[in-house]
Amino acid sequence: MFRTSLWHAHLGLSEPWCAAIEEAWVAYCGGSLPVGAAIVDEHGHIVARGRNRIYETSAEGTHIYGSRVAHAEMNALFALGNDRVNPAGCTVYTTLEPCPMCLGAIRISMIPEVRYLCCDAVIKGATEAIMGAPFMRGKVTLSRMADTGVADVLEIILLAWLTDLVLRLNDARMVRLLGVRANYCPEGVQLGRALFDSGELAAWGARSMPAGEVVDRLLVRLGRE
Repeated sequence: MFRTSLWHAHLGLSEPWCAAIEEAWVAYCGGSLPVGAAIVDEHGHIVARGRNRIYETSAEGTHIYGSRVAHAEMNALFALGNDRVNPAGCTVYTTLEPCPMCLGAIRISMIPEVRYLCCDAVIKGATEAIMGAPFMRGKVTLSRMADTGVADVLEIILLAWLTDLVLRLNDARMVRLLGVRANYCPEGVQLGRALFDSGELAAWGARSMPAGEVVDRLLVRLGRE
């Protein structure tokens, strides 16, 4: 589990962030975009988890898969269901700044707060536009992880996972978007390209290496251990 890693011991990541990162790694290992999400209730207990499954061909339960709308936040909302908890006391934790579709679904689900780890330069204008709409204004709070130092280094690692996966998929549109991401976080894209060239990250995924160990190894590579 992620909580046993040196990174967690040194920096004290909370359980929701650990869960979201674990889900992102499982998504990568499954061949989908490495984005993960977790939902906590008013007591801070994790009540639902979800991951990106847009390239997966099967899923347990009611999760969405094999579709462009199979985002991590959407799957966490599906896992939450309608009657298990009071949504007004919940918070969504996600590894990537949510898109307008997911923000709208969170609003409809009556969850008032979203916290994200990585900024998404690709959707920045769209996110700002929907958050300013009357339907969203004052109903959903969107904020990045409070510890920006921790967020910045994890952002590099998670963007490296995304870059490696995009290069493996060889989707021309998504490869072009790496240029936008590189303008925002060049270190993450550079690391991802290096991991793709070496095949290391894919090999770790094939061995089902725990997320925490993967993060620790990349922290050492970045000189941030």
